[in-house]
Amino acid sequence: MSCTKEEIERKRLAALQRRQNNNKNSPLKPAPLQSTFSPSHSTKTSSNRSYHPYAKPAATSIESSVPPGKVVSGTIYLISEDRFEVNPSEFCAPLINVFKSLPSKNYDPASKLWNFSMDDYESLISKVSHLAPHIVLGPLPSFVLKVLREPTVDPNSVDLAPVEATLRNKLMPFQEEGVRFCIAKRGCCMLADDMGLGKTFQALAVASYYRQNWPLLIVTTSSMRETWQTKIHELLPSVPMMSIVCLSSHRDTQAVADKLTDVVICSYKLATTHHQLLKDKKFGVVIIDESHQLKCRQAACTRSLSALCRGAPRRLLLSGTPALSRPSELYSQLSVIQPGLFSSYVEYGKRYCAGKLNNFGWDMSGCSNLTELKILLSRRFLIRRTKSQAAPALTPTHREAVYLDQTLLQFSTQQRQELSSLAQTYTQTATDKHAALLSFFSESARVKMPAVSYKDMTIDTGDSADISQLSTQQRQELSSLAQTYTQTTTDKHAALLSFFSESARVKMSAVCKYIRQVLSDESTAKFLIFAHHKTMIDALCETLDEVGTHYICIVGSTPTNSRAELVDKFQTSATCRAAVLSVTAANAGLTLTAARLVLFAELHWNPAILTQAESRAHRIGQEGTVCSRYLLAPGTVDDFIWPLLQGKLNVLNEVGLCGETFENATTSLQESRNNITQYLSPSSSKNADDYIPGTNIRKNSINCDRSKINYSKAKENSSNINNNDSFKEEDIDKSFFEDLEGDELLAGLDL
Repeated sequence: MSCTKEEIERKRLAALQRRQNNNKNSPLKPAPLQSTFSPSHSTKTSSNRSYHPYAKPAATSIESSVPPGKVVSGTIYLISEDRFEVNPSEFCAPLINVFKSLPSKNYDPASKLWNFSMDDYESLISKVSHLAPHIVLGPLPSFVLKVLREPTVDPNSVDLAPVEATLRNKLMPFQEEGVRFCIAKRGCCMLADDMGLGKTFQALAVASYYRQNWPLLIVTTSSMRETWQTKIHELLPSVPMMSIVCLSSHRDTQAVADKLTDVVICSYKLATTHHQLLKDKKFGVVIIDESHQLKCRQAACTRSLSALCRGAPRRLLLSGTPALSRPSELYSQLSVIQPGLFSSYVEYGKRYCAGKLNNFGWDMSGCSNLTELKILLSRRFLIRRTKSQAAPALTPTHREAVYLDQTLLQFSTQQRQELSSLAQTYTQTATDKHAALLSFFSESARVKMPAVSYKDMTIDTGDSADISQLSTQQRQELSSLAQTYTQTTTDKHAALLSFFSESARVKMSAVCKYIRQVLSDESTAKFLIFAHHKTMIDALCETLDEVGTHYICIVGSTPTNSRAELVDKFQTSATCRAAVLSVTAANAGLTLTAARLVLFAELHWNPAILTQAESRAHRIGQEGTVCSRYLLAPGTVDDFIWPLLQGKLNVLNEVGLCGETFENATTSLQESRNNITQYLSPSSSKNADDYIPGTNIRKNSINCDRSKINYSKAKENSSNINNNDSFKEEDIDKSFFEDLEGDELLAGLDL
C-alpha cells in the first residue's frame, strides 16, 4: 500500500493530536515532544536509559515477526556424512538468529542456505522446538540417524585368510577391497561395481569367508545358472561336485532337500515356485545376482526372496545397475539387505522419491534428496567402482550416434503418414496425461481445502484429510478426472509401443545395408549387434546369411545350455565374425570381449539395459577400445527415446549409481556409398584350383557368353552409378540381382 506525502503528513498530525489529548487526560506529567519519529521510538525507557537513533531495536516477539496464521516450515537433509543443511520455506529472522547461535554455522553464498555439523543437530532441534507452532522444521528421519550413529568396521582391518587360496590368489587389488567392504558390513550389502569388473569372483570370495554359515543359495537369471556352477568348480575346488545342485525342474527338489547339498543355484522363477522348499533348507548365505530384478516391491519374486532372506545372516546382492531409472527401485533391495530399517515404503518414498498422494495411492516416480540418499548408500549399503576407477588400463567406451541415410529407409508416402500420425498420437497422449494430472491435482486440492487447518497441521506425517463430506457432484468430478488420467496413461504407453514397433520396420532396410557396409570394411573384425523386435533380428540374420558371414544368435528362446557354447564359439573361432543379440535377453551374463564394435539397431527406453549390453564387450579382458554405435533414424521413435535416455542417466548419476552419459557421444551420418559393391556378397578367400589359370573366372561357372553379358551390364551400371549423383536404388535393374548364377560369377570378380 502506497500513500502520498499529503496523506502521510495528515496522518502524522492526527497522531500528534491524539497523543496530546491522551497526555491531557493522564495524571502524569506528559513527556515533551523531542522528535517526529514513530511512537515506538520513545525518548525514555523503563530502565531510564536515553534513546539513541542508531541503537539496535529491541528484540521483538515471535508473534510480531511471523504474520498471524503463517507457518514457516523447512527441511533438513544431509550434504555430507558429518554436515547437514536447512532449507526454510522463506526468510525468517528468529530462525536466522537460531542459526547464528550454533558454533558450526556456515552460510553458503551459492545456495543461500545455512549448513551445520552433525554435532549441533540436537541443539538446533531443541532451539527450534521453542518457536513452534510458528516455525516448524522437518527433522532427519530416524533411519538416517541410525545409519550415521551405528559403529563401523574399518575394511582394511579385515583378514582374507579364511577365503580359499585358489580364489584369493586370483583377486585383483580392487576386488580384494570389495570383499573386505562386504565382510566389514557382516556380509549384508550390495556389490554394485560396473559390469565386467568381476562381481562373481568377489561374491564367491565372501561366501567362502563365511563357509561356516553355509548352505549357500545363489539366485540368478536362467541363463547364468550354469556359469555360476562352472565358476564354483573353478574357484572353489574344495566344494564337492555332488554337493552342488542346479535347480532347473521339479526333479531336482529331492537333491535340494538333501542334507549333503551345500550349494543350490536357481532362477528367480523357480525361487518363487519352490519358495517353501528353499525356506525349509534354512540357508545361511544368500547371493542374489542381478538384484535389480527385485525393483518392483509387489512382484511375487520380490516378496518371496524378501521372506527367504530374513532368516539368512548373510545377504549379498549383486548388480551393475541397482536402479534402472528411478530411486524407488532401490527400496525393495535395501529392505532385503537390512529389513526393518525403513518403517514403510511411504516413509522412504516421501523422502527420496518426491512421493505424492493421489486418488490411486502414492506416486513415487519422482526423485528428491538425492545427495542424502547417495551418502546413505555409500555408508551402509553398497560399494560401487567404475571401470575408470577399478581398471584404468581399460579405455573408456567411445559412443557414436549414427544417423541412418534417409534414402535407405523404407519410407513410402503412406508409411511417412503413419509414422507422423503415431508421433502426433504419442505427443498428444503425453500432453493429455500431463493436463489430466494437473486438473486432477487442482481439483483434489480444492476438495481437501475445508479439511485442512493450521491449527491441526502436521509436517510430513502422511495423514489423509477427511473428505467424507464430499457432495455427489464432487465425487463424480473426481472420479471422472481419475478415469481420464488413467486412460491417458494407458494410451501413452500403447502409443509408444506402436510407434516403437513401426519404427523398427521402417529402419530395417537401412540397418541391414549398414551391416553390409561394416562387413565390407576389412579393418572391422568381430562385432555385436543388439536389437529388440523379432522382425529386426530375423532381418539381421538373413543379411548375414546372404553375405556368407558366420555368426551366433542369442535371443530369449535360445536354450540355456547352448548359450555357453555359442559364446565360446564367438570368442575362439576366427571365422565367427558377428553376434546377433536380443537387447533384453542377452544384455547380461555374457563375456564377448573378442568384439570391439557394438551396434544397436534399436534403442531401449531404459538406459541401464543399453549400458549393460555395452559391457558384454567392455569388461576385464578387453585389450582394445570398444566403440558403441547407436543407429538412429530421423522421424522415428528414436527422436523421442534418445533425449529421454540422457534425462534418466542424469538422475542415476546424482545418486552415484551410474557414471555413464550419452551427452558426449559423437554424431555421424551413415556413409551413402552409391556403389554396386554394397549390394554384392564380399569376396571370399580364393583357391587357385577353383579358377581358370590367369583369370578370375571359376571353372564351374556358367558359359562364357552369358557371363560376358552380365559382366558388361554390371560394369555399365557401375559406371552410371559413379557418374550420377542422383542415382537411386530403384534405378537398378532388379532382374540382374535376381540372377543367382550371375551372383555366383560376380562373387569371384575383383571389382
